[in-house]
Amino acid sequence: MRALGGFYAMQSAEMQTMRYSHRTADQEQFSRDKYACLQETQQPYSVGGVSGFAGAGSANVVGASRGGVRTDWDLFTACMHARGYREDSRGRLAG
Repeated sequence: MRALGGFYAMQSAEMQTMRYSHRTADQEQFSRDKYACLQETQQPYSVGGVSGFAGAGSANVVGASRGGVRTDWDLFTACMHARGYREDSRGRLAG
């Protein structure tokens, strides 16, 4: 599981450093749009299963499920494209 978490952290870092171009957006608008796309593409996940011995309030029981939220990067890219952004290694918009 630790390796999977590292994968998502690496993927997240890559997305943060992507550069974009847009016909009219400035950096402030880009930041608002990127934030909105990130919010729209967050998906909850869980890992593991609940042990039959876990009672109410047993948050740290071995076998209890864990979860969190991750970004669907394909949906994120589609969201940015829908807002008029294109990946561009020489683009003036980054963040």
